Amino acid sequence: MAKQRLTAVQIRDKVNELIAMDGALDGDCRDCRVEKPRRVPAGEPAAHYGWNWNIDTFQGPAPCHAMVQRIVAEVRRDYDCSDFP
Repeated sequence: MAKQRLTAVQIRDKVNELIAMDGALDGDCRDCRVEKPRRVPAGEPAAHYGWNWNIDTFQGPAPCHAMVQRIVAEVRRDYDCSDFP
């Protein structure tokens, strides 16, 4: 199945919406936020997985890192960024 395409702003908003709905750590991570994704250059290892974007950092408590990574991975599986070739 082909990935859908969203802009970087739409991807950021999608990830932040899913974070806000997630109950990880009894809801302690709901206020975490990510910035817009960055482009993954063709030579970067992530590009070999078919990713054209990634989000490397987030604002929030360190224990929420795994939850944010899980949500980014879910969104990255379903969406490419239309802002990046």
